[in-house]
Amino acid sequence: MCAAIGFKLGCGRHHFSDISIRHCSRNMSIEVFDNYFKEGRKIVTVKDVEPEQFIKAFSQHLKRQGRFELPKWADVVKTSKAKELPPSDPDWLYVRTASMVRKIYIRKGMGVGAFKKVYGGQKRRGTCTNVFTKSSGKIARYILQQLEDAHACQEMGLVEHDDQGGRMITKEGQRELDTVAVQAAAEELGCGVHRFSYPRPGASGDQAMSIEVFDNYFKEGRKIVTVKDVEPEQFIKAFSQHLKRQGRFELPKWADVVKTSKAKELPPSDPDWLYVRTASMVRKIYIRKGMGVGAFKKVYGGQKRRGTCTNVFTKSSGKIARYILQQLEEMGLVEQDDQGGRMITKEGQRELDTVAVQAAAEEEEED
Repeated sequence: MCAAIGFKLGCGRHHFSDISIRHCSRNMSIEVFDNYFKEGRKIVTVKDVEPEQFIKAFSQHLKRQGRFELPKWADVVKTSKAKELPPSDPDWLYVRTASMVRKIYIRKGMGVGAFKKVYGGQKRRGTCTNVFTKSSGKIARYILQQLEDAHACQEMGLVEHDDQGGRMITKEGQRELDTVAVQAAAEELGCGVHRFSYPRPGASGDQAMSIEVFDNYFKEGRKIVTVKDVEPEQFIKAFSQHLKRQGRFELPKWADVVKTSKAKELPPSDPDWLYVRTASMVRKIYIRKGMGVGAFKKVYGGQKRRGTCTNVFTKSSGKIARYILQQLEEMGLVEQDDQGGRMITKEGQRELDTVAVQAAAEEEEED
């Protein structure tokens, strides 16, 4: 659940240099970035909190603040033509708003049309086949106007238009949403809503960053970067090169001759394919812990061609997945969980997020 901390980019690959806040955002060096992990501190963003948990917390946050203005039709409107009655929950509009703003945080560029599809549903037609019906565009449009209209909503200003006409989270919006995410995570762990109170390093448990300190990072224009914030292809390329440079990953003798699946006719043509597969697997474990050999055999499987017969799905090699997981465990990046799957270790999370920050910095330099 916990993520690492990186900062607004536009800097070198191996070291982030401090830049005047007046001209651009302040950056944190890799050394300082390193120290947060050594001290056991944790940064939580919206992406690290369960969707239901965040939506519940942010809808309550909106209701408490009173900045979101409920329209007169909130109690009588149907959310879609497929619905027979208005929502029974009196706070449904707060919940829908929290859900929409979270989706914009995760995937910028969404507009009214996208939300009409997202919240649509099947319309029952008696004995006839059900048909998909979009949700109300008026509701989506009203919510987006409330989220972006700073003047009408007492400086709410959580979202703004992007170049394509969709919506994206503002800097203030990111700060507010991530602060609510930290509070939601604190509630789940039972350590108080307004402040994390973990033991000091050396004691059992982790030390986390207080809301006040967390707040200051956003005021200084800093940005959180984790593996989840970097494009998969970009991270996999960066981490595979990182593995190759380090030399800690031991290539087996059969790496150049083995086929990855029964469905393949030849071994991979890329000499670095095992580094790439390892980077892909460790990223999947980071995103979704609990995956084991069986899961990876399905993930990397494919269609086996059988001439004139129908193609059939064939799992990938279990030996390759097993070897990679054993190597990752020896390197201290992953460990087994209670169910026998794999999960990222604290050291592994630190290393992966550091590579993610460097990869993001390289992308900024190229742009």
